[in-house]
Amino acid sequence: MHYKSIKWFLTIKIYNQVNKNFDEKDKIKKFFGLQLTQTCVCQVCLSNSITQDITFFLPLFIKKSLFSNQVQTLLNNFFVVEELSEKNLNAFKCNKCDSFTQANKYVEIANSTGPIILVVSLNRFEIVSKANDKFKSKKKLDKVEIEKEVYIYINNIKYNYELFSIILHRGDSLDQGHYYSYCKRKEEEWILFNDTSVSFYNFETILSNIKCVTDTPYMLFYSKKTDSLQFDLNTELNIDNSLRNIVKEDNIFYENNLIYSSQIL
Repeated sequence: MHYKSIKWFLTIKIYNQVNKNFDEKDKIKKFFGLQLTQTCVCQVCLSNSITQDITFFLPLFIKKSLFSNQVQTLLNNFFVVEELSEKNLNAFKCNKCDSFTQANKYVEIANSTGPIILVVSLNRFEIVSKANDKFKSKKKLDKVEIEKEVYIYINNIKYNYELFSIILHRGDSLDQGHYYSYCKRKEEEWILFNDTSVSFYNFETILSNIKCVTDTPYMLFYSKKTDSLQFDLNTELNIDNSLRNIVKEDNIFYENNLIYSSQIL
């Protein structure tokens, strides 16, 4: 089986297995889960609409109006009051008014503690027009300053996180392009995974390598500094033997490419 097919097969198998077992869902929530409480206050009747949802990543919008597009600034902005209106193409449907109205939206993290892994998604789409009840969007190429450490507050407690992986998208369109990633192996040593190509970099080189305006960071993975990342997939999840063998074969394929890459560097 081709390694790309193996990765797709692994993803589907693990997803199905996690969904079969409630305990495994709890483990996934512990690692990645964020319980968000969203409150919308209608500015016409002042009624509240409160919703709660579990998400495994924070969607951060890149805005030209911000003084800085640092990741920490985008994180802070996620929790700033947002105005919902027809002008912003995101009007609020108020049940009491029975119409679309202007509203203020507040978002809070309702977790008792910070997740072990904080996943940040940089929303690089921008709505440019609306026609026939359909939105047209384009990819935003604005530069985002990647920070090695960020923090979030939950119940007035500060949780610090350290970057360990980056997924980038190469291309100027939302409909096509290429994804590749950098993963931290140890202090000051990062590995580039680009299809079958595997190579080593330090963090400063990674930042300098993102020269092309269409090479844009898309997802960032941070680990909580007080927690260990010693997560053994085979022991934490009840994986059957056939899936273990596929993981083993995929690891052998990866190690062989790693050895080959180190020999030609």
